[in-house]
Amino acid sequence: MAYIATKDELDLLLTEKLEKYYQKIVDALHGANLSQRKWLKAAELKKLLPLSDYRIAEMRIRGLLDFQKIGGTYYYTIDSINRLLNKNPK
Repeated sequence: MAYIATKDELDLLLTEKLEKYYQKIVDALHGANLSQRKWLKAAELKKLLPLSDYRIAEMRIRGLLDFQKIGGTYYYTIDSINRLLNKNPK
């Protein structure tokens, strides 16, 4: 018989995953000296979080990530990444 998780269990799992990824970003920012920068390329963002190009584009289109396009490269603000990670999932 299959186990069906409750909403609270799913919320807890999501929170734990977000905290894990947030810590990964914080560690990477300090380790790679990115803390002095205000922008990340999409490739750098993908190294920090398990996001596909499609998902990054979707978040950009929905206005969840602040960005600037220079030439053919998208740059995302570290502030908008932090804001997205700190957003309450409820």
